[in-house]
Amino acid sequence: MKTSTLVSALAFAAMSLAGSAHATVIDFTDLANNRLVVPLTVPSYLEDGFKVTAHGLFASLVATSNLNLLQYAGSTAVAGTFGSVIELQRADGGAFNFNSIDLIKLSKLNVGGNSVTFTGTFASGGTISQDATFGKNFSFTNNAFSGFTNLKSVTWQEDRNLARDFQFDNINVSAVPEPGSYAMLAAGLGLLAFVSRRKKAA
Repeated sequence: MKTSTLVSALAFAAMSLAGSAHATVIDFTDLANNRLVVPLTVPSYLEDGFKVTAHGLFASLVATSNLNLLQYAGSTAVAGTFGSVIELQRADGGAFNFNSIDLIKLSKLNVGGNSVTFTGTFASGGTISQDATFGKNFSFTNNAFSGFTNLKSVTWQEDRNLARDFQFDNINVSAVPEPGSYAMLAAGLGLLAFVSRRKKAA
């Protein structure tokens, strides 16, 4: 393989790797026909490289597409059971951006609050928090987040209501490329520029 071809291939690979971070929507489509997402002993769900986990006593995740007493708004949403705190992480432990989430009332009964507190833990340390709301008209409310970037995890729970009377769906996230990806990109582009200059000089 000619040097110029090899360098071009390296540069292309580096650019592809560095640009691989794109938005992913966790929509729980695989759970459309399931009431219980996972057994109580393994209270987590994996989709598109991201893991959703319920923490707490008897914590689990419940799909609400076909439960008679729970609201279904045309999309499979997920709820945490009594007293649970929900956590989102990348399965490989890498950093990610938390962009938005859809929230909806869980019970058909008009009980509980309508505020959920989200806390992001930065990969570099420290936290950020933001409250999100959902209406009581049984339609999804989209909540966008500002500053929830380069995180190692996000947790959320409903304020002042142990019953956890809300569901969530369509979690919009994006993986953050590792620093090595940018180093590869810089090296590839540098080599490509070097070869281009040598060709012009010849």
